[in-house]
Amino acid sequence: MEDSLKNLFISIIVRSGRAEGVKYSTLKKMFGPEIDNMLEKLNEVIKDLGLKVERIKRGNRIVIKPLRPISGVKLTPLDSNALAALTIILSLIVLKQDAVDKEDYFKLMEKKVGRAEAKICLGELIRDGYVEERGGKLFAGWRSEAEVDMERLRDRIVKIIEEMSK
Repeated sequence: MEDSLKNLFISIIVRSGRAEGVKYSTLKKMFGPEIDNMLEKLNEVIKDLGLKVERIKRGNRIVIKPLRPISGVKLTPLDSNALAALTIILSLIVLKQDAVDKEDYFKLMEKKVGRAEAKICLGELIRDGYVEERGGKLFAGWRSEAEVDMERLRDRIVKIIEEMSK
């Protein structure tokens, strides 16, 4: 791999603060007008490793993702309660095909861990970019869009609902 692609790869995978990847504008400043061509070349090089370069529209960030979900490997810094909270929120978003009312989340999550822990989990999810809150509603954040296959989640939920209704 040529040095410029190595530098681009390292720029994307090294964490900067809490956010994954790097802003596209930062890469453009670093690598100039050839950045789009470089991203395409990098994508070809890392494809053999089972990775891909992806541009996340929300936050305009470039991240490296696995081509397919990896089982048995923890790819998130979230603890089990925060993962449960994220699962509840994303499942509700999929089912409603829209944002989730914050109180609906609290009603479900506080049964599992109590209201105080539910607030802590939500704060962590918002801070880490998994969830966004606007006007009392919860939306999938840029990081959820990058790390969660929402279509696969939707299919799994529909399948579970169908099996339960038999």
